[in-house]
Amino acid sequence: MTSTSASTTTTIASAWYKQGWPWFLIVLPAVAVVASFVSLAIALQHGDSALQDTYSKQGFAIQRETQLDKMAAQHQLQADLTLTASGTVTLNLEGALREAPAHLTLNFIHPFDAHGDLAWRCSA
Repeated sequence: MTSTSASTTTTIASAWYKQGWPWFLIVLPAVAVVASFVSLAIALQHGDSALQDTYSKQGFAIQRETQLDKMAAQHQLQADLTLTASGTVTLNLEGALREAPAHLTLNFIHPFDAHGDLAWRCSA
């Protein structure tokens, strides 16, 4: 009499949290959520700054006002600004003026942060 025995192998699946793929699939959306909260915090901290006085906002359009440019063109004003590495600023103003202005104010406007704007008052 012959006896045969069949061996059966059973594989026990490990728990889902012990495998790598579920964690990989969970981390991707979690990183996106964290990044969106960081973006929200940056947007709330650095809000839109007010427009300068040579621009006006009409709805979604931003219009540049050219009144001062037209007046400068009438007086044929031209300015040459030189800034050296040592920090020396030279401003040459030419044009059809009756007399030189007592002072000029130079506005250096930061494109994103209004706190980064500089205003220098120059005198002859």
